[in-house]
Amino acid sequence: MLRIFLDISTTGLNAYKHRLGCISVNSEKETESFCDEDEKKMLEDFIFYLSEKVNRNKRVNIYSFRTEDFIGTFLKTRMLKHKLLSKYLDLTSHIIIYDIQRLFFDSHFFGVTRKPKLGEIIKFLDIKAPMIIKGEDKKYMFENEMYDNLIKYTEQSVNTIKLVFLNLKYKLNIKNFEVYELSKLEK
Repeated sequence: MLRIFLDISTTGLNAYKHRLGCISVNSEKETESFCDEDEKKMLEDFIFYLSEKVNRNKRVNIYSFRTEDFIGTFLKTRMLKHKLLSKYLDLTSHIIIYDIQRLFFDSHFFGVTRKPKLGEIIKFLDIKAPMIIKGEDKKYMFENEMYDNLIKYTEQSVNTIKLVFLNLKYKLNIKNFEVYELSKLEK
């Protein structure tokens, strides 16, 4: 089993209107980014990367933040646009996706109920991590062809997600994070 941490940069929040700017993954050995003006090529490269990992490891666990309501939906919608969704779905019997944000309790603030943001979790867990930049900054970098900066910040973000995972695993003294996550989701 291989653990991969995933984050994306987009040009906006609406997957039907906006596009991907960058996809970054961090496995136990490397960080890799897919960033291209040609979104279809970027997605093809990402799917190829996943298929190689599945072929070598048989099972891949992907950890991300806001996977259910944003990252997963955005990726699948953009794959659908480029007629690549079936290639991705062929791999999903070997991939389990975990949303780290789901491990945190909802907070209530002036009548609004929501899960904490990544920056809030970093502060709460007292993790020393690089500053996370805002989505509009990533959009600016993409639109102005500042791809090196976009890759740097998306990789920084995916490495922060990995830090949160490792920190939780340590603080909660969880030997098998996947079993803990699945048991929590069943409640």
